[in-house]
Amino acid sequence: MDFSNISFYGISGLVNFFTSLIFGTYVYFKDRSKQGRIFAIFASLNVTWSFLYFLWQISDNAETAMLTVQLLMIPVSFLSAVFFHFVLLLIDEVKKYKAQLISAYVILGFFSLTTFTPFFVRAVEPFLDVPFEPKAGSLFWLFLLCWFGYFIYATIVLLSAYRGASAVIKAQIRYISVGVVVAYLTGSTNFLLWYEIPIRPVFTIVVSLYVIAF
Repeated sequence: MDFSNISFYGISGLVNFFTSLIFGTYVYFKDRSKQGRIFAIFASLNVTWSFLYFLWQISDNAETAMLTVQLLMIPVSFLSAVFFHFVLLLIDEVKKYKAQLISAYVILGFFSLTTFTPFFVRAVEPFLDVPFEPKAGSLFWLFLLCWFGYFIYATIVLLSAYRGASAVIKAQIRYISVGVVVAYLTGSTNFLLWYEIPIRPVFTIVVSLYVIAF
């Protein structure tokens, strides 16, 4: 690890780490409901991947970079499933969508088990200004399809409950919808480099905003 040359990307990982840690801890002790516990889990996933993202950025050799990327993709894999769970608790529709929720955990859980195989990440190599950029394996596109699919599905379910919701829930839906859309659009720019699309993930730091919005 090379702490002497921390890039902007590494700093963004630290910012997201501390934001998720602070807000997740606050909600955990403030709200012991099921919704509060799921948010705490959601925040803990963000805490874990953000810290590993930072370690990846300061890695000084390919082996360490590869390991941190493989590890950080485990919590990332579950984000869409836990977000879907949080949405269902918010609108009180867990029973109605129980089968879909279970499928989300099973499918995304499966992909989390493949992170240490070349089917998920086949290598880390220099690209643009990133010394150890991951290269997508043959299954990674399918993971992204499922990962974004459950996020989009959860957002549709959330917005469909807006009309019949109370004023308080409507306000919560607005905050969550804006926050999560911004987070997915900015955070997912990291995956462009996996396919050698030369767009730098300079907006990863914005992921902190959706934790605050939640």
